[in-house]
Amino acid sequence: MRPLLATLLFGLLVPSVALGQVALALTPAEADRTFRAANDACLNQDSKVCIEGYEKLLQAGYGGADLEYNLGTEYLKQGRLGFAVLHLERALRHDPNDADARANLEKAQRMRVDKLVGAPEETGGGEPLAAQLVSRTSGDRWALAFLLLWAFGGAALAARRLLSAFRHRTALLLAALCALLLALPCGVVTAIHVYVRESAHDAVVVVASVPVREGPRETYKSTFEVHDGLKVRVLDEENGFRRVRLANGLQGWVPTGDVTEISPR
Repeated sequence: MRPLLATLLFGLLVPSVALGQVALALTPAEADRTFRAANDACLNQDSKVCIEGYEKLLQAGYGGADLEYNLGTEYLKQGRLGFAVLHLERALRHDPNDADARANLEKAQRMRVDKLVGAPEETGGGEPLAAQLVSRTSGDRWALAFLLLWAFGGAALAARRLLSAFRHRTALLLAALCALLLALPCGVVTAIHVYVRESAHDAVVVVASVPVREGPRETYKSTFEVHDGLKVRVLDEENGFRRVRLANGLQGWVPTGDVTEISPR
């Protein structure tokens, strides 16, 4: 647990809008008590109460990089690699620059059973460049930069019409053009973030091991096996199974409950 969390983190917890029905409702006072109790349990090495407290907050719609980091780190201590990777990946979705979360995620990846042949480990494997860009940058920051630069450029062009001095008009025109030109790559990166988040559904294997089958039924032949902590791409869903692709290109079907999406639909 990060040292400041016991006193400061709850102010950073931002209630999030659940994509599904929120299973648990907590008032701010109840959430605060739950959070502090979970922190105390972590400090006292009571992993069960610690994890239950953090999970309860997530079920109630509270989230954030630090909460996900704490939960992932606690799961990592217990050797539960699937949930450790899941929550550390979510922490990095909130804050791609979180060096502690990235370091713990790399540690978890080194501990997992599956070592993919044909894809460099811990560096994104065979992930497309767009997906790697999204995983290491903040979409919100790029979007904010785009909006500010575009607004400044538009305002400068509008203000230019009000000036009579040629040198002032020229200076504003140059400033506007620079701002608009700088806004373009920010807009491109923002669009990439939106596209990847909407089209790519990454998930983590959260069970000790699961056979990957040729089709979406138990009767189909198992071609290989994956283990907890492995990150996969969800391609399709049918009959309670999900078709997943590994970073090295291998594909197959696994039961829906054995993989959990990093960003739930």
